[in-house]
Amino acid sequence: MVARCHTTVTGEWLVLFYVHQMRTSAASRAVVLNKFRDMEKDVVDALKPLLPPIYNVGLLTRAQRVAFAGARSRAAARSSCC
Repeated sequence: MVARCHTTVTGEWLVLFYVHQMRTSAASRAVVLNKFRDMEKDVVDALKPLLPPIYNVGLLTRAQRVAFAGARSRAAARSSCC
């Protein structure tokens, strides 16, 4: 998701995108945030009643994201081979 949305126009595409993303998040089984809870405690606490369980994973480095994406694609390849 985009980090910020500054507008006063309710029908703007970015506002509609945010609304769609929040509805999708609320319907999911869990939400994973790439943030440290201690740094964003107020925000996470405000979202808790609106969303399913929230898991904070801390800040992922680029190397960690690349490694995770590689592991995920290898697992998908193994599951689709048979």
